[in-house]
Amino acid sequence: LGVDQSGRKTSLRITRTLPADFCATGRPFALVSAVVSPAPDQPGRSSSVIIPFHSNLRHLELSLGAARQSMPDAEIIVAADGARQDCRPLADVYRAKVVEVPGPSGPASAGNRAAAVARGDVLMFVDADVVVSPDALPGMRALFDKHPDLAGVFGAYDEAPPEQNFMSQYRNLSHSYIHQTGVREAATFWAGLGAVRAGGFHMVGGF
Repeated sequence: LGVDQSGRKTSLRITRTLPADFCATGRPFALVSAVVSPAPDQPGRSSSVIIPFHSNLRHLELSLGAARQSMPDAEIIVAADGARQDCRPLADVYRAKVVEVPGPSGPASAGNRAAAVARGDVLMFVDADVVVSPDALPGMRALFDKHPDLAGVFGAYDEAPPEQNFMSQYRNLSHSYIHQTGVREAATFWAGLGAVRAGGFHMVGGF
């Protein structure tokens, strides 16, 4: 729940739906519909990809590379949440900016700090250990452009995780199953790979 600029209480309702016009790499996304209609997009629409980071530069490199390859013109922000390694040289390689966050304060707080300086009308959150498929972020952006009443969208892990150890396989596959078989109404949002209109995000106070 949040309060808009006029002082009215407002909220976001998450509805798990299977849109016929979009299914990234065979996996549907859950859509988020707004109780109040968001404001129309302004000219010069853009997307901001936000990646909270604390440690493991190798994971970050894979995540940044996939995000930049699929969104060559997007603003990418690494929220360095009490980062244990210097991620600035790596961010420079992928034309990403770094926001230093004292901490660690957690990915939610780091995401809020990055969102406060992001310029895009759509905020795309990606965990540093998530490698997006080539069509995931562009597909999300296309959904926002096609459906003006759409407030947000989130994805799911695929069915072929590259890590072969038991725990990685189990966690990835169970997460994928839950997201693809869940009920249509869901009171949640997954920031591991999720996008939301910036106006709606700030209206409810972020995470």
